Amino acid sequence: MEWFELQYMSACYAPACYRLRLVNGDGQPIPIPSLTGGNPSGVVNIGETENFEQRRGDLLRGVTRAEGHSAGNLFRYLCLFGGLHDSHPGCRLQYSYHPAPSKVVAGEWEASAMKEYIIRFGMLPLLNRQLPKAYDDTTWNALWDAIRGEGGGALLHFA
Repeated sequence: MEWFELQYMSACYAPACYRLRLVNGDGQPIPIPSLTGGNPSGVVNIGETENFEQRRGDLLRGVTRAEGHSAGNLFRYLCLFGGLHDSHPGCRLQYSYHPAPSKVVAGEWEASAMKEYIIRFGMLPLLNRQLPKAYDDTTWNALWDAIRGEGGGALLHFA
């Protein structure tokens, strides 16, 4: 999975599923404490969009002016008022994305990625506020079997 600084354009004007991660001043992921011990990947947000480049711009406006996407706005407030920059000087967000053939597919990928995150870490990512398609037992069970079952492998590379 390739990660990019939030201020750098992506050239992806298509639907996509994306992740944001928190990194330190050296660009290394900051582990996120969780109910099950911790998330070493630093992933703090999972989302989907019709146009990734537009969403990246919305996220950046949130981080810089609190006039954008809610994840960016919340990150800004955590830095200014929640002590995030005091405990992790120079921390910032990076993004990774996967173009999707449609917004519907991007939404399905987002829902699966969120459920996997919850199975692995026992909570929503720090900057997410809701769980899409929360009551889809078929997906929950399939992910549980893939993660906790005999395979136990990483599906979406959170570990």
